[in-house]
Amino acid sequence: MAANAIQNKRLWALPKSSTLPLYQQIQECVMGHIQAGRLKPGDALPSYPWLSRTVGVADKTVRQAYAELHRLGVLEIKKGKGTFVSARGGTAGEPRGIQTGVLGILPPALPIEVAEDGFFWNMMCAVQEAALEEGLDALTLSRTSDLRAPGQAERLADRARIDGLIVLAAPVEEFLARVQSLRMPVILADAHASLPVDSVAFDHAGAASELTLRLIGFGHKKIGFVRIPRGHPAAEREAGYRHAMGTAGLPVRPSWVVSVDVDLGETGASAIDTLLDEGVSALVAFNGSLALTAAECAARRKLRVPGDLSIAATVADGPWHLPGGLALSCEAFRPAELGARAVQRLLERIHGKQPEARRETVAAQRVEGASIAPPASPA
Repeated sequence: MAANAIQNKRLWALPKSSTLPLYQQIQECVMGHIQAGRLKPGDALPSYPWLSRTVGVADKTVRQAYAELHRLGVLEIKKGKGTFVSARGGTAGEPRGIQTGVLGILPPALPIEVAEDGFFWNMMCAVQEAALEEGLDALTLSRTSDLRAPGQAERLADRARIDGLIVLAAPVEEFLARVQSLRMPVILADAHASLPVDSVAFDHAGAASELTLRLIGFGHKKIGFVRIPRGHPAAEREAGYRHAMGTAGLPVRPSWVVSVDVDLGETGASAIDTLLDEGVSALVAFNGSLALTAAECAARRKLRVPGDLSIAATVADGPWHLPGGLALSCEAFRPAELGARAVQRLLERIHGKQPEARRETVAAQRVEGASIAPPASPA
């Protein structure tokens, strides 16, 4: 890369929509130029002052980004001369330790929450914290395009010395085929049960089954299920609900299962009203938001929760509360637990303790609440 091209401000513009820390965005920008061939071994990088002014960050932020890439063997810092792309590619010299790459996937077809306190964000933080506790390094990526182009995955693995990847959320098939071709262990976190990959996932079906059996144990026979229209957790949780109903010898009428779009609104209320018109005495909701909508629909009908309608739900973390401070009876998925287990699973693969790919499930945790009661009248 020529000297004048290095200091082309357009090439160093950071994405405004990124939620990553600024130093990681700078790291990604550097890696992107290396992967695209705009930066080659031995090429100089912009100085701290120039890049900090161009990006609009403090000098220390640029120093942090460069220092991390230097530690990973991607860059060389020559005292009095500047920072350069490593001629060694991070593969020679100092002893090589284990570094775990953490890959965050944002499939375009799935609206995954990435804001702070969101499920995806919490799981990513949990993986980073678990890696830190193990004395490992974590390199966070955020774009499926980082590995989609031919050869990009292999170059990234060599440059950053990544010994394994944890993929957060189920990727599209094209991407899955690419990561499976890597010569390194790949663990998918919370992947669909049907994917033939090494994964650590929540037991979505088991959680929904447990909630349904809990309602049946209280005497409910007409139990509805409220789900979102798409996504593997919704399908697996509905399967768990149906399995529990079948085990108890109870029917599941088509009208007892309703789909509510993630934006809720009046569409959600209308779908749940239709379910209540069926005379169900209890329902299992896909998440806390749908349980809250169900409670609001019941209130409009002057139905008491749980006196007239019992509500249970699968939730991320917890506990949840319904109107009036009523605790929701739920099965809570802990993203921190899944993230930590994914790191342990990856280490097992790296060290050869578990050479065979397998699917491992993490159970949800039971949270007691007062939103379940015996049916007010014979169900």
